[in-house]
This record gives sequence, structure tokens and C-alpha cells, in this order.
Amino acid sequence: MSAGRGAADSGATEWTATSAGPSPEETASQVRVRMAATPVSVTVVRRMVDEALQSWGQDGLVDDVALCVTELSTNSTLHGASNFEVEVRLHPDGIELCVLDDGSTPAGLIASRVEHQPVDEVTIDAAGTTGRGLFIVSMLASVWGIEDTASGVRIWAFFRPDPAVAASPARAPQVLAGHSPPTADAGSYARVHLDGCPADLLVAHDENLADLVRELQVMAIGPLEPVLRTVLEEIVGVVQRNAVTWDAAKAMARQAVRAGEPVVDITVLAPWRVREEVATLRRAVGRAEALSAQGRLMTMPAPPPVQTLRDWMEEQFLQQVEHRAPAVPFHEWHAGRPGSA
Repeated sequence: MSAGRGAADSGATEWTATSAGPSPEETASQVRVRMAATPVSVTVVRRMVDEALQSWGQDGLVDDVALCVTELSTNSTLHGASNFEVEVRLHPDGIELCVLDDGSTPAGLIASRVEHQPVDEVTIDAAGTTGRGLFIVSMLASVWGIEDTASGVRIWAFFRPDPAVAASPARAPQVLAGHSPPTADAGSYARVHLDGCPADLLVAHDENLADLVRELQVMAIGPLEPVLRTVLEEIVGVVQRNAVTWDAAKAMARQAVRAGEPVVDITVLAPWRVREEVATLRRAVGRAEALSAQGRLMTMPAPPPVQTLRDWMEEQFLQQVEHRAPAVPFHEWHAGRPGSA
């Protein structure tokens, strides 16, 4: 639904400063994504973390951080249908990793299950995020913690490029409890399955929206007429509100294109207000394309195949969120359209 990474929204992961960890103002760069609890999400998250750390010149921490995010994401995926968020931040003295999910096991109980647990007794506990994943974090992170939040549990860890860390014994977590127990599902998002999605068309869709936003932002440096400002504000608004859920879809599509795979099954999270978001984006893009046809914008309208993909995605979002309808793969949907051969 969105086009480029937007600013962190009001639901952004918080950093709870401790005497052993960094302060919020030290943050230089960050990558953040919200994922559905499906097995493919683990692969996508690990790839995104790998690429982020490499782009920050933190190659020495890639293996440790990637292993920890893989284990924690796997826990979130295994333990029920909870969605989860992953955030990685670059600090002057290391890397901060946060994984949040809406699991109902309190932080104190999780900590009590993993503290001082011998490695040969570590198991995956179906009752909550415990066991192997947290034991690995306790061995590799310089400092880490488990926190109750208003909507679930946050596990955070800080990694410093210090060779001595790898030889250190397991560390007990810092625990912050006290929030009310979360409900099983906050209900603010629903899963949408985009099965058989043409990867190249999804990439083209994203690039077309990104080009349009960039052009309007450049024009906004000077006086911008009201209709163009409205188009810019509406598109950017949808982009920013949904970037954290949509970034995973873009990453999967680009990964499929690089691998030469024509289609990819994507699961994303959509807000319950999806009809309003779809209508806003459709209206804004329609206005922009009309202005392009008048020669007032340089960004060309998306080609017909991309327009068709947008129609399919809009229908899937609306049908699956509002009517709990099953997913219809792109090729089946397209074959059933009037006039399709």
C-alpha cells in the first residue's frame, strides 16, 4: 500500500534507558518493520537486519545480531498468531535490537524461566517466548532485558563490537514489569495474504509511487499550489502510516526479483481502517495521474499491468479485512476478469 520508508509513527518502539545501555538521543540510524507471524517473516527479517548492519559498517556484529533476531522472530512466529515488530538501531558504541509481540506471558515469568538455565536444559516452551532464543541472546548480547508493555512484551538487547563478549558467561536479563496483562490480540491489524503476487509489478508499483512522492517533495521546496499539496499530503500520509507494515512486502518482492522468481506469496498486516486508506491513496494517485496527463507533473502514470495489480491488491485488502474472505491469487483473479483471455 505504501511507497518508501516513512518516519516512525506514534507506535514506534520505545527505548527504556538503563545504566548499561545507550540513551535515545544517541541514535543515528534505524530500521523498523512490523511482521505477520508466518515462517517467511523470519527470513525477511534476518535479511533486512543483515543488510542494515552491513550498510552501517557493522560487519563484525552481523552474525550475532542476525542469529538473535532469527531466534526471537522464530519464537514470535511459533507461539500463536501474534504479530511482531523488529527494530534495529545504530548507536555510536554498538547495535540495539528490539523485538515486540503481543504475547500474554509476563516479562517476570519469562525471565524466571531462562535465568541460569543450563544450556542442555534449554527447550522451546510453547507457553511463551522462552528457551533457546533467549539463552542465545543472554550469551551474545552485552546487556539485554524483557519488558511488559501495554500491548505485549518487548525483548531488547544491546551488542557491542567487543571480542570479549563472546567468551563471557550468560547474562541475566533486566526486567521491567508492571503493565496490565495484554489481551490476546489488540485488534488494530488484520492479516492480508497476497498470494501469487507478481514480484516485478509490485516493485514497479512501489517505484512509481516513490517517484511521484519525490517529485512533489522537490516541488514543495517552493510555493506549491493547493491541489498538489493535497496530493502530496495524502500520499505521504498513507505511506507513513503503513510503511512499517508494508516494508516487508517490498523486501520480499525485491528478493524474489533478484532470485528470478516471477511470483511471491506475501502476508502483510493491514489496519482495520483499510477502506479509508485505500480510498485516500486511490484518490491522490488519480489526481496525480490527471495532472501528469496535463503535463503538470513529470512522473508518468503507472502502466496498465501495474494498474491491474493495484486493483487486485485493493480488492484483496478490502475483502479479507472487512469480509474475512479467503485470499484469491493474482492469476485466478486476473483470469476471472471480464475480457481477460
